Amino acid sequence: MDNSLVGIIIALFFLVGTAFHLRKRKTHIITSYVKPILKITLIITAAVFILMAHFIRGEPGDYLIALSAISFIASSIYSQGISEDGVSYFNGRTFILPTTPWKDIKKATLSEGEILGIEFTGKTLRFNQTYLGEDTEKILGILQEKNLELEKEHE
Repeated sequence: MDNSLVGIIIALFFLVGTAFHLRKRKTHIITSYVKPILKITLIITAAVFILMAHFIRGEPGDYLIALSAISFIASSIYSQGISEDGVSYFNGRTFILPTTPWKDIKKATLSEGEILGIEFTGKTLRFNQTYLGEDTEKILGILQEKNLELEKEHE
């Protein structure tokens, strides 16, 4: 198989994943807050990918793969949040963001402040997300509507 065809297939894989993430993001009532350290990590990752594309072969297809991979990673970071169907989050096991249905989430532990931290737990899952503190009331309303057990951490 020709190298350019393989490159196009790889780039398409990343672009389809990016489109999936962006479509999922449109369904969110509230999108999670992305911490500055994650933004910095994304910028560094993007720079490494571009440098790798340049120094490995430097062909246009290499840059296409690098840019599509960067868009895929960025879309997975920025497409996490709360929707009517459940919570989308990066679980570290799949490339595409899953949405955990509300029926599988039993409890939400909130750490309120300028940034709202939430730990979602269920029978077989536990994950954390952060949201802007200004969204606290809206999020509390959604969590209560979904009949989740709510717990507030005290500092």
